[in-house]
Amino acid sequence: MFIVTYNPGGEQGERMKLNSRIIIILIVSIIVTIIGITQVLIPQIESNIVSQLEENIHEHLDNVEKYLSEFMNYTRQDIAFLLTNPEFYTENDQDFTTYLNATKNGVDFNPQGDESVIIEIFNRYKASKPQIEFVYTARENGSFVMDSPIMDVTAPKEKLFDYDPRVRPWYVKALENPEELIVTDLYPAMADDNDVMNEGAYDYYVTAAKAIKKDDKILGVLGIDINLNVMSEYLKGNTSKENGVLGILQEDSIISINDTGGIVLDEDLTENEWIDEFTTIKSGGSQIIDIEGESYLVFSKAASNINWTLYYSIPLHVIEQDVRNITMPFMMFSSLIVTLFSMVIFIGLRKYVLRPISIISSGLNNASHAGRLSQKIVWESKDDFGMMTNLFNNMIEDIDTYQNKLEDLVKDRTHELEKFSKAIDHSSFTVVITDTKGNIEYVKY
Repeated sequence: MFIVTYNPGGEQGERMKLNSRIIIILIVSIIVTIIGITQVLIPQIESNIVSQLEENIHEHLDNVEKYLSEFMNYTRQDIAFLLTNPEFYTENDQDFTTYLNATKNGVDFNPQGDESVIIEIFNRYKASKPQIEFVYTARENGSFVMDSPIMDVTAPKEKLFDYDPRVRPWYVKALENPEELIVTDLYPAMADDNDVMNEGAYDYYVTAAKAIKKDDKILGVLGIDINLNVMSEYLKGNTSKENGVLGILQEDSIISINDTGGIVLDEDLTENEWIDEFTTIKSGGSQIIDIEGESYLVFSKAASNINWTLYYSIPLHVIEQDVRNITMPFMMFSSLIVTLFSMVIFIGLRKYVLRPISIISSGLNNASHAGRLSQKIVWESKDDFGMMTNLFNNMIEDIDTYQNKLEDLVKDRTHELEKFSKAIDHSSFTVVITDTKGNIEYVKY
């Protein structure tokens, strides 16, 4: 730190003004640089962060969609394999188990013939498929054969009657699309008070079904109930990766899979705050939606082979916080680098510019005011200041030499005049001195 007395006409004042100007220029440069980083680089960084976020989420949705697609392809293959068994094409199904006339005491369950073979096929299939909850076939006559009888499902006896599989959504949908594998929307195991099959359970299922045809005749439908809670063990793997929520949009419900793999089902979209955005979300891509004062960035992708739309939603404030967490250290680091760089520049300017200017200024001051022409400027360098110093020293040396010669000449002339004056004073003659025009300037008698 240095202290100077400001004198507008003095050397220190001029030097202080130069120092101050350089400091002001550096401070302005720092501010402009930081503003430039804020206005140019930070938006670019934010754009890169969002782009990377979008890329990660789209990749995640692609992986989930691929998993679901492959899973349904495997299910399609499984059903096709099961339907290679001739027992499914028997038309002698009048003795298959039926629950149409079940009473509070249940039904007589005594499978025989093809029905017992079908049940054995189902049980062998389930043994290697932990995600499969039930396998069954419903017939056009209303009979219903599954891997285990409905009686084994925990439910009051009075709920075990009048179960008609032909009115179930999976059966109706399979008959409407007899050549395709149909997949129902996700539904909870405990659907309603009259649902015999789902009473008392809390898992979530999706049913894959295929019509059983023989010579263009519909004999029934083969159905598989898939436990989505088992599938969610895979789906939950990356759900919290970007601090968002993975979900599935269906025709009339929204499913959210949280970071523990749990499933939250909103069955009634008309009561859901997302209803106004539902059509937009199902269109695919990404968009920002507002729900109850909160803004979300939602990415979506249509799932192949299933009438589902996968989505991933992230609150905007989470994204903004992530951006701040990345950009703030960058801003602080950039500001520190710019400040340190400016300090290095100022130190360099002081050493290599301001100091030689001060020395040269001091030499000029000594020469012009104090008349110290013999005092040279000492600055040994090969730069422009060194050249200026040498030129100045040479000039001062020439001036000093000329001044000394002039003094000697004045002394000689003075000595001659003194001699002439003495000669006149001691002369006995009258002496008259005139100028060039004849005007008398001096007379001695």
